[in-house]
Amino acid sequence: MNTQPNPERDLLSQDSSTKRTQNDLDIPETDEPITKTPRVDEESDTRMEAYVAALEKKSLARDAEREERMQAMINLRDHIIRDPNFED
Repeated sequence: MNTQPNPERDLLSQDSSTKRTQNDLDIPETDEPITKTPRVDEESDTRMEAYVAALEKKSLARDAEREERMQAMINLRDHIIRDPNFED
């Protein structure tokens, strides 16, 4: 009979709330979060700048359209208020 402890059997015999898998054993136990720094080269940096510039341009265009609609609504409201036929 084999009397040596079998770590795999020990893992299987633990209840599911405390069972550690091989993946758990590969993760270092540390208080610091594991982060990966993205590799940024000159080409991707240029592409990102172009992407951000396009988003900003689109956002400014939307803001201008929104401002135009708001001004049109204000003008309409003012026109209605000044209309002598308008009854409150």
